Amino acid sequence: MSPFDDMSLIKEGKFSANDYYTFINLFQSQAKIFENNVYVHYQVTGVDGELEIKTLTYGQVDLISSNLACSLYELLNKKTVISILEDHSVYYLILLYTFYKLRIPIQMISTRNSPTAVSNLLKQADSDCLIYGKSYLPIKDIVLEKNMGIECFLSPELNLEELSKYPLNPEFDQIIDQNFNESDLNKTAIMVHSSGTTATPKVVRWNNKYLIYNIQAYQHTLYKRKQFEFIETEDDVLVAITPSFHTFGIYSNFHPILSGGSIYFFQNFPPTAKEVFKINKQTNKQNRSGGAATPKETDDFFLKHKINLVTILSMSECFHLMSSEVSQKRVDTNTYFFFEDAEKHAYLEHFDGERYQLIIRKGSPFLAMGVQTRENGEYATKDLVVKSKLVENGYCYVGRADDTLVMVNGEKTNPLPMEDTIKSNPLVSHCTVIGEAQPFHESVKKANKDAPNHSTILPEMVKIIPFSKHLIVSDKGTVSRKRSIAYFQVEVDTMYAKFLTNKQNVHHGVDPNTIETRVMKNVARVLGPSNAIQKEVSLFKQGLNSLLSIQLQNYLSKDIYPVPQDFLYDYPTIATIVDYFSKANIVNKPKEEIPVTKKFNYQATTDILDKYLQSASKDLIPAVVTNYSDPNDDREHVVMLTGATGSLGSAILLKLLQNPKVKTVYALVRGNESTDLMGRIADSFRKRGYPESELYEAGRVQALPMNVEQEYLGLSINIYNKLKSETTVILSCAWLLDFNQPVAHYDSECIKGLYNMVKFANKEINPIHFHFISSVSATGAYGIYVPEAAMPNNPQVALPMGYGQSKFIVEQLFHYLVEKKNMPCYVHRVGQLCGDSNTGAWNTTEMYPLTLVGGGSYMKKMPDLDTAVNWMPVDYAGSIIVDIMMNTAASFPESTDKTIFHIINTNEISWSSLLTSMKQCGMEFEVIDPESWVQEVFEDQNNPCYKLLGFYQKLFTNGQRHSVRWETSSTRTLSPCMKQAPTVSDRLFTYLEHWKETGFYIP
Repeated sequence: MSPFDDMSLIKEGKFSANDYYTFINLFQSQAKIFENNVYVHYQVTGVDGELEIKTLTYGQVDLISSNLACSLYELLNKKTVISILEDHSVYYLILLYTFYKLRIPIQMISTRNSPTAVSNLLKQADSDCLIYGKSYLPIKDIVLEKNMGIECFLSPELNLEELSKYPLNPEFDQIIDQNFNESDLNKTAIMVHSSGTTATPKVVRWNNKYLIYNIQAYQHTLYKRKQFEFIETEDDVLVAITPSFHTFGIYSNFHPILSGGSIYFFQNFPPTAKEVFKINKQTNKQNRSGGAATPKETDDFFLKHKINLVTILSMSECFHLMSSEVSQKRVDTNTYFFFEDAEKHAYLEHFDGERYQLIIRKGSPFLAMGVQTRENGEYATKDLVVKSKLVENGYCYVGRADDTLVMVNGEKTNPLPMEDTIKSNPLVSHCTVIGEAQPFHESVKKANKDAPNHSTILPEMVKIIPFSKHLIVSDKGTVSRKRSIAYFQVEVDTMYAKFLTNKQNVHHGVDPNTIETRVMKNVARVLGPSNAIQKEVSLFKQGLNSLLSIQLQNYLSKDIYPVPQDFLYDYPTIATIVDYFSKANIVNKPKEEIPVTKKFNYQATTDILDKYLQSASKDLIPAVVTNYSDPNDDREHVVMLTGATGSLGSAILLKLLQNPKVKTVYALVRGNESTDLMGRIADSFRKRGYPESELYEAGRVQALPMNVEQEYLGLSINIYNKLKSETTVILSCAWLLDFNQPVAHYDSECIKGLYNMVKFANKEINPIHFHFISSVSATGAYGIYVPEAAMPNNPQVALPMGYGQSKFIVEQLFHYLVEKKNMPCYVHRVGQLCGDSNTGAWNTTEMYPLTLVGGGSYMKKMPDLDTAVNWMPVDYAGSIIVDIMMNTAASFPESTDKTIFHIINTNEISWSSLLTSMKQCGMEFEVIDPESWVQEVFEDQNNPCYKLLGFYQKLFTNGQRHSVRWETSSTRTLSPCMKQAPTVSDRLFTYLEHWKETGFYIP
């Protein structure tokens, strides 16, 4: 027997593994003791759309999981290993207890894994069953192709309130094995896996003994140290913000059962800081972080603000052995201490100099099953510490024993392959890649294509040392990384400072009385004479564009004070720029003190949305539907259309005119009564190769000046009322397309006018059907699978840019209108569009035409992207949208989810296939990594791509995003032509021929 078999934790023997044998037996015992205590608080959306907090007691969780186990017994009892790929939620917790009762090992898979990694983990675990959430349907489909013999089941939707009312299945004891004995101690209870940052994720098995001790170790330490004020009681609530599949998430889910306390689940995960703070207003005993050591700067911040942060060092292979001090009286924030009795399980082995490596002893219950790195059964963690010089028995974490670099955000990088590539150059004698504790990895250029995206090297981060100096080399001829870094510490620090903060040992004195004059002078250099520039009006309304903004940002940085690249989008007027510089107190202030980074301001989105929801609540009348006909009705429709001169708007207008159900189209076009509005529409048709004759047939198109931000849409009251009585369908297609503008700019330029159109559509009886052209960017951060459904009211589901956030705001407003005002409002989430499949017309100012021609023809280089190409030809998009408009015009939506449609090409291809097609069309280019491609764009202002440099930098240099799949079943049902859409490769030759005719593409 192991010397640790009789180990007991927490008040001597209360939860000894030998008393319970299995974790589920421990839970069931605690559930009886704390039967009426609340175990779970969870958020749900109430019938009024507001968040409600529901609860489940220990007894209810035990009851629900017992009944579910009985229900699923016949289906699952023969399974060897059940794997779960699902989002963190209260439902995940219920499933865990259900499967524990079936006594089947559970593998918890991180939702961040790629399909290949998931398949590999299933094979490692010998899993024959996958329970997956609906967001991971695409992964499930790929898994089924790669893993023969595995059964996949969609995670069940659980009505917890209803399930808690059912009595216990009378045959529970006959169905579910309740016999526990000593042999169960070493049986696998759960499987986790390593992060996969340095290699393929590896399965780590935890047995029942390990799990029972895991959730007690920290509590035991507090008890032995007599820090009773920090020990949880049954009145405490644990607010967990770590996912269930994470090792610390497991601890968070199960730790409260020791005291009868409770855990809080947010509806949307991960929660925002605002959401956490909102429910964390009561006395806070402690904040805990689990895993790697937190950066010293983070610890210092929490200590300074008297926030009690405790970091618990742990890993998948072994659980908590060290933590930072609990007391606020600690003098060193970065000092860690062994848990009480940890000497039974671990020891420190001298590594080199002052550094020691943490070693776990053989047989320790703190060690996962089958984990060892030495023949004697011990596990060398490779974590290194040094003895604290300030605190007795304290240790400071200093890194890893191997060559793996641990970044400040927890990412790990093996630099050896990168060094080998660099040393293959005959001019290089020795080199070493550094980066530990330096936040540069997201900005550097790859050393070779096999390195991870976060482990790259830029030219700015290459230091060529003089002949008189040498890297420190061992007797074996290998570079000593640590000693070399120490030797060149000054050079290293200078290189980082210059790259990250533009730090220079100079002062940049500016007379505060000359700030406005300097600003005006630099603006005039870009836009023209200053006497024509208005100080209170956005510069973007006075001629500034994305390309000129880069130029102006450079002028301001050199002449006045360095500012970040997106500065002008946050301070777009002369007045706000001057105000910023005045408040920055820049006189004789070192350059390095300038803030150069910021987090995206989601609060601005929330504030704008709240403003319109409050207005809608007061302004709009709840509608009554009386005479919408059935879909087979032949009545003709009158359509109001905005954006008719744009690419998609023109395609939609053509399809409307070709549809026999459309009687008249009122096209709102920007301009005034003296503008030739029909001429503008005709020019758009002519440019795209569309038949102009369609516009003038029987007066079916009526062009009106569009000033929707004004009262009555800028029309006379008589015309306004006439249109309101005639119009049956509205389609809003006009929207600003500038990925750099903040959401506040979209509020004034777009959302305000759209809201006026909503008021136009609002009627007490039979309101007008309103269709809005949204964007996939409104859901781009939701996950890898986006359903045709309303999004949660959380701006973080949209991409962090003004364009996507503005679309998100309108979507949420439309959901409110459907649910609260009974208005038929529809959302069309449009993905990337390509040119017309027949005429080849494709705007040359759009991102991908610029990328294809600027990269493939001008640069002779294309970025190597790992992305799916699901671009929809604009004429097909027009057909699909018109099909939906006509097929819904005579009905009212059954629910909000029935108002969502996705305009995506389901016949997708890979990026590499597109590059192959480009070469087959005659283009000659090399394929390089995205970061290098962006750098080359940056260096050549004549490149057609240069005008989108800021967008490329955000999109291509922040790591590759997972390909997202959008559900299209409802869309395909209403528009069967969606299935017939050609790919961009199918029509690439047509597009290139059109661009040749316009002079955009010169082979």
